[in-house]
Amino acid sequence: IHLPESLSPFLAHFAARRFGYLAFIGVVAVAAVVVALLLPPWYRAEGTLLLPPETSDSYGSLSGLIQSSALSTLGLVTTSTTSDVFAEILMSRTLHEAAIRRFDYPRIYKRTGLDRTLTEFRRHLSVDVGRSALITLGFEDSDAGRAGEVINFLVSELDRFNREAYNTRAKRTRLFLESRLSDTQARLGDAQTGLSAYEREHKVLAGGEKAAVEGAAGVMAQKLNLQVRRAYVLEYAGASSAALRELDAQLAAMDREIGRLPGLKMEGARLALEVEIQSKLFTLVSAQYEEARIQEARDTPTVPILDQARAPELRARPK
Repeated sequence: IHLPESLSPFLAHFAARRFGYLAFIGVVAVAAVVVALLLPPWYRAEGTLLLPPETSDSYGSLSGLIQSSALSTLGLVTTSTTSDVFAEILMSRTLHEAAIRRFDYPRIYKRTGLDRTLTEFRRHLSVDVGRSALITLGFEDSDAGRAGEVINFLVSELDRFNREAYNTRAKRTRLFLESRLSDTQARLGDAQTGLSAYEREHKVLAGGEKAAVEGAAGVMAQKLNLQVRRAYVLEYAGASSAALRELDAQLAAMDREIGRLPGLKMEGARLALEVEIQSKLFTLVSAQYEEARIQEARDTPTVPILDQARAPELRARPK
């Protein structure tokens, strides 16, 4: 190999002192090994969470508005996916402070004040969301067993918070539908009473235009059901929500369809229509109410765990 002439003095200088350089490298290597053996070991435990299953209730995604309001108690906002939301909850101050108190980290870290302890705690914690929406939770500690316990504790706190938010959502949905069901039942009773009084007074059976009554009743019941949903969204999302604008558009389309229905000429037919409308609406709301009761009573795990954290056998650092 032909080397430039400018390197020759350098190589000659290095060759003359090669034993000194090798000795220096050896001393540094030995010192690094000794320091690594003397430093306290740190162990890293990991756990993996699956993408939570999608849940549905009487109003589908609209009931998620209540869970969003529950997230605001932690100072969080809803992100694009459920995994992102869970990752933000796992990084929240509320869960971290609970773990700090549970394992007495101010004493372990020898930090004065909760803020300093919290900063040190977060230095050893990592939460990552993978491409497949799996959540990987890692924590390192000087005690291998405690490292795994901290991760499992954070997961249990996430599950507890999610259960409370979900139960609150299901309960509020059930209470809302319960009040609407009571109102619908009262209106149905009034309509039936009015129809019966008309038939007794005129000694006729109303509802001669049966086909027109049934067709109009179905459309009107759907409109009233949309109005119930609109009241639900308005209560929990506000007047500026996208869900409310979508429902308003559906109601406008329903009004146009109702405007094309043939009119009913007789008073008895109109009373029969009101009874049919309230009856169909009562059936719709009753089904939604029963589904809300089932959702409220459901007690299934909300955070599926793929890999539960365990005490690591090998230290993570120093290498």
